[in-house]
Amino acid sequence: MKKYLAITLGLLALTLAMVAAVQAADVTRMEAGLTGSGAQGKGTWRLLDTGTPRMSVEVSDLQIAGLAAGDQMTVSACGSISTITLVEVLPGIIGGDLNLDSRLGDIVPTCQAGDPVTVTGGGVTLSGAFVQDE
Repeated sequence: MKKYLAITLGLLALTLAMVAAVQAADVTRMEAGLTGSGAQGKGTWRLLDTGTPRMSVEVSDLQIAGLAAGDQMTVSACGSISTITLVEVLPGIIGGDLNLDSRLGDIVPTCQAGDPVTVTGGGVTLSGAFVQDE
């Protein structure tokens, strides 16, 4: 009987943990497809239901444009400017990412649908605009 009680309590704890994880869901989510110079990328801005904003910008296939690991690119989004240092993501594939999370103390800009996202460096420009997910 004690064994079944322990299993039941364990399942209850797991269920409560899953409910807590679901409660921190996105209230607002926007994405921006980034294109240019044969490379590609994506920007994502999210506002969690806790009021916590997060933003990420990823770029890849930059070896096509002649960029290399260690090169830096400038990210301009929603009135904020940051940098990405490129790395070799896979053999022969150059890319990088920027991740901002206010839960970690990062300053995350406030974005709106239509705000531009631009990544520039080494003569390469990738650009797009945030579109709200439905």
